Amino acid sequence: TNTYLISPSACTSSKIKISGVISANQSSAFLQSICLFIDSNTDAEQVQIFGGSGSGLTAGLSFCFILDAGSTSARTYKIRIGMAGGTLYVNSNGTSNIFGTGKVTSAMTIEEIET
Repeated sequence: TNTYLISPSACTSSKIKISGVISANQSSAFLQSICLFIDSNTDAEQVQIFGGSGSGLTAGLSFCFILDAGSTSARTYKIRIGMAGGTLYVNSNGTSNIFGTGKVTSAMTIEEIET
């Protein structure tokens, strides 16, 4: 889980754009999901699903969520990734660091967009 806190500075009609890429490797062919959570909510705000095409596949899974800011109060945004079965490795190919430790990375950007 990656967690970030942001306080929108513009009016409540602005949008929040959360985008990035997660470097992941799967042990078996199952669907993966990237989920966005806000504050302590246990239900995902938005979800993006990716098809599993085989085991041992390392891929950069890009995501983009756009939602209403809703207020200028601080909110915590969390990204979680998972899959229906098997093992999912983040920032690793699962067996070794073929490019060296810390070379395979994931990233996330949060932007406020005034509308």
